[in-house]
Amino acid sequence: MSDEKSSEPVDWEGYKNVRKNFDFSINQTLATTLLLREVLKDWPQNLPEPIQRPVVDAMSRISSLWRDYFDEKITSEQMHSEFDRQLKEWDKVEGRKLLFGSVFLMRLSRPDPSKSEIKFDRMVYSQAIVMLFSHLDAFLADSMRAICRGRPDILRSDKKMAWNEIIACGGWGKVMARMVEEYVFNFGWQGVVRRVEFMKKQLGLTFEVSDEDFKVIDQDEHIKNAVTHNGGNASQEYIERSGRTDLLIGQPIPITEELVKQLYTACRSLGEAASEAISKKFFGQDKPFWV
Repeated sequence: MSDEKSSEPVDWEGYKNVRKNFDFSINQTLATTLLLREVLKDWPQNLPEPIQRPVVDAMSRISSLWRDYFDEKITSEQMHSEFDRQLKEWDKVEGRKLLFGSVFLMRLSRPDPSKSEIKFDRMVYSQAIVMLFSHLDAFLADSMRAICRGRPDILRSDKKMAWNEIIACGGWGKVMARMVEEYVFNFGWQGVVRRVEFMKKQLGLTFEVSDEDFKVIDQDEHIKNAVTHNGGNASQEYIERSGRTDLLIGQPIPITEELVKQLYTACRSLGEAASEAISKKFFGQDKPFWV
């Protein structure tokens, strides 16, 4: 979006698109998560037929090659030569070299070599948690942008801009765009619950989200941060912020399908309540979003 357009007020049709994009995104995330759960369950047996056979064949070839090397049936040079030949063969089909290479390295570096089974549940659910919060963050930020563009008086504060910064913007529209983005950026540093409280107290919005949904969002945001910054393992900060006493530092935080579903429901409830309140107060609309 150009700087000129980014400073223009957003009408209700524009804000409807913000809400629709949020709805589409969180539903796409949930659908993808549930589909991946089925496809990756009992790896690699449930993969689609066009992928399953080549993957199984590749895993078999690499495993056989590896066994021959450890049984001293082939030399290291022979093993590398055969592996290079196999990579060139896979490279004839788009995407296959990268896929099979990653499968091979995943098996080679699995934490417990004594177990042949590879489970994807934790990875799939962890990604879902991160993505749901990403969509929620984007929705809250876009909502705030829409509010600021429609009601620029909200930006009034004691903050100042240097003359060189104003001149660098090149025009009033760009100055406003910069102010809006800085306002939204500072707003986004807070946790979701604090951002919601800010919108209620500072913007006068009235909307209800159940205590249970707030609790789910608050607790899962700590998990999201642990996934992003600590590989999904409990840190001292996570234990202190979450108040959990059932985990030790370094232990994996349980991340389940039920947790994902609860977060999805809480995000959906928050998005619905916030967007309806914003539409009514700042756009004078009290209609369903699908109208």
